[in-house]
Amino acid sequence: MSGIKRYISWCEDKGYVNEYGEVESMDFVDEYLKTKEFEREQREQALKVALSEADEDSLFGMMHKLGYLVQRHEDLKKS
Repeated sequence: MSGIKRYISWCEDKGYVNEYGEVESMDFVDEYLKTKEFEREQREQALKVALSEADEDSLFGMMHKLGYLVQRHEDLKKS
């Protein structure tokens, strides 16, 4: 689904339509984008928690350890 179609669907869900049920305005774009940003932040936070709580032998555990090692390597390169 394209970005504009997602926006239209979001507006319809929120009731931001005219008397014919049509979305005719881009007035709610800022609110839509804030909602999308919040959802992205929530997904990232949930992934971070899942990675940090994962068993070391699991795929998530290995991803967490690899991320730590990559960050450590970047930090050492900067020093």
